[in-house]
Amino acid sequence: MDKSAVVDQRLVSAFDSPVLARDAILYFANSRLHYDNEHRYEQAFYGRRIRPHILKFLDYSSSPSGDAITSYAAFSANRLLASMYEGDFLLLPTEAAAFVARDFDEFYDPNRRIAAAIAIPYLERYLFNFLAQEIKLSGQWTPGKVQGYFLHYAAEVRKQQCLPSARAIAESSDPPGAARDWLIQLAPDFLLESSPMARYASGSYGAVGSSLFKIIIDELGYGDFRRSGYPLH
Repeated sequence: MDKSAVVDQRLVSAFDSPVLARDAILYFANSRLHYDNEHRYEQAFYGRRIRPHILKFLDYSSSPSGDAITSYAAFSANRLLASMYEGDFLLLPTEAAAFVARDFDEFYDPNRRIAAAIAIPYLERYLFNFLAQEIKLSGQWTPGKVQGYFLHYAAEVRKQQCLPSARAIAESSDPPGAARDWLIQLAPDFLLESSPMARYASGSYGAVGSSLFKIIIDELGYGDFRRSGYPLH
């Protein structure tokens, strides 16, 4: 017996193989929490309408251009990636009646989290590779120029009589539905925002680290739960 022959040499040649990533995506998505149904929005707290019966026919091997980033495939990949990211956070409903142990166990199933870890880099390359071609740095940027740029941007935004998002909602074929979709896109942001910030704050106590801690403390309401932005139930 060769005691050094530990790793099985089969299946794929590398862990970034598109074949392995596709298997991981379908394994993660193949859950009753992710199946499509007659409801427009999720009816269960841990439900995520990823629609695995459609995912199996989508190709994520070639990154879309900036013009195609609003395609159905790109939207589905964003939805899938967001659901995979959520596995890093402990999400609990504010009302005890909304907690279903079976759903919790399935949402945080270790095998599905492993599948997500394999698929995430693949999906990130698919969604964000176009930025390398879209973003061009020009000139010699300094802290003062960066500050001036954002101050100018903020001043221009304040001059707008109507935000582009509000205009898109008002001019859509279903304004109430479009408004709900937009709010649902924004609603979870503040609930998870401080958690990834805290990861970057550990171990560095210089000026940048101190400033980051100020932001995290502000996110959590300076110790006053009523000011934290979290729902009070």
